[in-house]
Amino acid sequence: MAEREAQFLEGLEDVVALSSEICFIDGDEGRLVYRGYDIHDLVSGGCTFEEVIYLLWHGELPNREQL
Repeated sequence: MAEREAQFLEGLEDVVALSSEICFIDGDEGRLVYRGYDIHDLVSGGCTFEEVIYLLWHGELPNREQL
């Protein structure tokens, strides 16, 4: 198998380091989305730190019994 020559780029603009189902970041638009929920909606909806962590770990917001 032939070796490929490394490509060097200045900075990190347009460099994808990882694909994730947990979060989406759009720096140009100032958006941060966790598991499909915009962070602004989570905050304005009164989600606690524990609820957001549960969302990140389990993929859904918890009910009272799950906390």
